[in-house]
Amino acid sequence: MVPRKLERGRPDDTEDVIRHRQRVYERHTAPLLDHYADTPPAVQAVGPVDEIAERALKGLARPA
Repeated sequence: MVPRKLERGRPDDTEDVIRHRQRVYERHTAPLLDHYADTPPAVQAVGPVDEIAERALKGLARPA
């Protein structure tokens, strides 16, 4: 991943900075995936009410 990030050409992208960002993600952001794993999914609430309700019910019925 580091080589790909370095290819972006951002002036603040150095190997040390990229590795630091990865560590911050692993410590602070990744744990949230487990924390919110049992949260009902987001539902796209655009369209007719019947379609929105159907999407919401399908999302709530997902297997555990």
